[in-house]
Amino acid sequence: MLDSMAATEENDEKEGLEEEESDILPYTRHVCRQVLSMARAECRTYTAYFGDDVNGTPGGSSGTSQAGLVAGADEPIEEYLGNCYGKPLYAFLRSKIVSCQKVETLKNLAELISREVLAPEGFDAYDPSKMKQAGANGADSDDNSLLVPVLSVVYRLLKDVQERLIYRAQTYIRDDIRGFEPSQEDLKYPLRLFEDEAPSVHPESEAYGRLMKVSTTGWYPTLGKTLFILAEILPVLETTTFQSLAYEAVSACLETIDIAAVDIARSHSGSKEAVEGSGDDDADDDWVTLNEALFTIRHLL
Repeated sequence: MLDSMAATEENDEKEGLEEEESDILPYTRHVCRQVLSMARAECRTYTAYFGDDVNGTPGGSSGTSQAGLVAGADEPIEEYLGNCYGKPLYAFLRSKIVSCQKVETLKNLAELISREVLAPEGFDAYDPSKMKQAGANGADSDDNSLLVPVLSVVYRLLKDVQERLIYRAQTYIRDDIRGFEPSQEDLKYPLRLFEDEAPSVHPESEAYGRLMKVSTTGWYPTLGKTLFILAEILPVLETTTFQSLAYEAVSACLETIDIAAVDIARSHSGSKEAVEGSGDDDADDDWVTLNEALFTIRHLL
């Protein structure tokens, strides 16, 4: 009974975590928009009261901040925005980011922060040095400039998401690709190529097939897993980081294919030995070698 209660509690906790993880995207979108909206209102109020127009007349909605006139004049408002909006935003969201387990969720979260939060503010997610050039002309230029402390925190969140994604991708490569343990069905080549398509027990292959609109019938599972993880991390990681993870993933995939080829040959040899009087042993050996080679070639092409 205790085991049953423990299992029920564990399942409930797992379902709760999955539900919480599924909510992080709309939650992040809403929180970031609300915080930036309030911070922007603070910037406009500050500019309206403490800005100078081109004739030196204080105030006015068309006024600009003191940044271009007195060095360091905007530091108090920038510090205020960072402490009042930036730090609470980071504390709120980071705890949810580090609890994310799914690669898909982390990838979607990185895209959301980069495209829906930073990009509309003119913040270059790949070159943060350009953030002060946000809003090239108009009254929003100063608002965006004053928003830099808050946008910098959002950028920091993006880097945290990417770091978490890298970690989860490495874990996936280690456990799901290099550590993959095939079933008898997975090694049933070449018969698998001629069987009717059954519901896959490896959803990554199906997900990649839908994404790229290709048939994954007959694929060894680690091939689909490798292409799936590469397709997920490609859009949201820097090129050098992606190349490093891609090399690691492809190397792991090749290892599993080599091992599977040997296992397939061994299973055919075992089947042949179990059947007495099977006929021409040399011909059977040739078929075993051919099946092993064709399996490897098919997955390398």
